[in-house]
Amino acid sequence: MRCLTCAYDLSASPAGPCPECGRAFEPADPLTYRSPETDRRSARRNTIAICGLSLAPLAFFALVHLVRIAARLSLGRWPRPSLDDPKGIPGVEPFLTLAYLAALAMLPCLGAACILWLVLLWLHPSRCLPALLFLVALAGGGFSLLCWDPGDALTWFMD
Repeated sequence: MRCLTCAYDLSASPAGPCPECGRAFEPADPLTYRSPETDRRSARRNTIAICGLSLAPLAFFALVHLVRIAARLSLGRWPRPSLDDPKGIPGVEPFLTLAYLAALAMLPCLGAACILWLVLLWLHPSRCLPALLFLVALAGGGFSLLCWDPGDALTWFMD
């Protein structure tokens, strides 16, 4: 059982104020403290959120290539940087909108994932290393794919 305010371990403390921050708690009233089950659920929820938010670069990479495939289907050939403007190709507009939204959301999503990781580190230190490794792997993998730019898809998309 942990304090709602400061997460101090209250399992050995008698009823009354939290020794760390002074917030009142009553062991008989589960609304005045955080239970281990609540801790596990919040850690799981934070880990899932971190993993989902870390997928932003990969989602952007996938959407850029989806736009490129749609352009290929429309043009009958692979689009070329500096020659084929993505906005001028018929049938590509819906995919362009999704790719632009993913590009706009990429950095805020990664920032939110980092903030959630810090919350996880503060509340559940034993569970933060796997989440950090997944965050680094997904974000690093996504940015590596964007830098590698197979088929010059990003060059064409940003041109």
